[in-house]
Amino acid sequence: MPRSQWKEYGFEYEAGLEALNLVNGRALGYTPLEVGYRFHNGWITRLAFESFDYLGTDTDANDPTPQPFYNQMSDVRVGVLRMWRQGRAFRPFVGITLESVFGTRWAAVNPNAGIPGVSQTTDSAHGFEAPGLEAGVEYRGGVHWAVSFQGRYARGAGMWAALEDAGCSVHYLF
Repeated sequence: MPRSQWKEYGFEYEAGLEALNLVNGRALGYTPLEVGYRFHNGWITRLAFESFDYLGTDTDANDPTPQPFYNQMSDVRVGVLRMWRQGRAFRPFVGITLESVFGTRWAAVNPNAGIPGVSQTTDSAHGFEAPGLEAGVEYRGGVHWAVSFQGRYARGAGMWAALEDAGCSVHYLF
């Protein structure tokens, strides 16, 4: 079937991997669930769940000296994107997001010994809600599939409320 006859609208499922840069560390994240809808005019809405773990420094209420903590975080994201299709295989897109990052942290025990151990006591990690920007390019390789490369930046109020992301995703179009 020629590319000009491919369906350009409908529901989509997306999964991907991202490299994240946070205020107090770097993480490899994965997005096992991202669903969206592509409209006839090139607009896309998406809802995503992302998970990432990392070792970062933070301060404790009892000790102001920065200490290593193991963070297990989640990000729920809503986005609205605009894609320029025009019958091409490579399609640029840009949009806005609203991010809600939250999670748990454990004090790291001996973080210099390869894989760090963690204490048994948990505490809430620094979370935030923030608006963001997303941009990238998609390669539409078949009737029902596409691969995209994208970057994302979110910044909210407060010292901990920042996230930078570069990633790759696979899309299935229904």
